[in-house]
Amino acid sequence: MRISLIQSSPNSIASVYVLHDFLYNKEYLDFLTKLVREETLKSSKDNLANVKATCTDWLRLLEIDEMKSFHVRILDTLNNIYKLRATSPHDPVELKMVSSWGMVHKKGDFSNEHTHVPVAWSGAFYFDVSSATFMNFPDFQTSIELESNMLVLFPGTTKHSVSEYLGDKERISMAFNIVW
Repeated sequence: MRISLIQSSPNSIASVYVLHDFLYNKEYLDFLTKLVREETLKSSKDNLANVKATCTDWLRLLEIDEMKSFHVRILDTLNNIYKLRATSPHDPVELKMVSSWGMVHKKGDFSNEHTHVPVAWSGAFYFDVSSATFMNFPDFQTSIELESNMLVLFPGTTKHSVSEYLGDKERISMAFNIVW
């Protein structure tokens, strides 16, 4: 796993954390990719709020038993990041995932600029990205190119958008919200 940061100051916990090659087990990644794709297409809703794509509802992925350990891994990762960067790393922190939804982007789909206020943290995991696509962070005046097997974590107040998807193969991803 490789980690990169987008931050406004060297000691800011309120940064964007990008974890490349988040899952080591390719078979597990393939399993989750297929599961999220099938669930999204089965329970599809078009255009949830700021997302122009096929999506599940906000809570769907939290209801699937096979997703529970993946959600725990994301929460553990954020907890570790917090403990490494916090001024009081020994203070207990309890994180809870309150929503998690799947998305299938086809050619021409995108996400408008938005935030996830009032939640503390938000993020996305990109299972399969087969064409150049960018997540934009206007407050940081930067973008990142999305990759398969990439986890992106950021404070809920962070403005972000995702560029129009230009690939012929679907992009499979999920997004989620976390509270303290």
